[in-house]
Amino acid sequence: MTGKNRWICAAVLLMAGMSAGLSAPANGQTKWESEATKGVPVMNGDAGPCSVEFTVNDAAGKPVYAAEVKVHLVYGFHGMRKLDLTAYTNEQGRLNFTGLPARVYRGPMEFMAKKDDHLGSAKWDPVDGCQVKQTIVLGAAGR
Repeated sequence: MTGKNRWICAAVLLMAGMSAGLSAPANGQTKWESEATKGVPVMNGDAGPCSVEFTVNDAAGKPVYAAEVKVHLVYGFHGMRKLDLTAYTNEQGRLNFTGLPARVYRGPMEFMAKKDDHLGSAKWDPVDGCQVKQTIVLGAAGR
């Protein structure tokens, strides 16, 4: 091999090694972990370290697709910061809210879920647990 061919071969091997590293799972996740959370919508509030994973079900216990889940956050010194988050569930009725504050002003927070004329809610205070899973059951809205 000539000097020029060695450099080309070395460059190709370097690029192949770099591209193989890019396909590795991020944050040390195993393939099983990334497969389990595949397709679960994530709404990141960028306001803190806490998260809540919701499963939205109907009255019969079946998951609700495309249910709208909203929350109004008031946090920070004397509630100076406010944040409104909205996201929709996937086919399994699942949704993650991440980046939630570790302390809220006059908590708990109330997550409101809605699909057509069915409503449901869940309350959560980060003091009770920073990483939690909850279920919201939708019922018919009273008129």
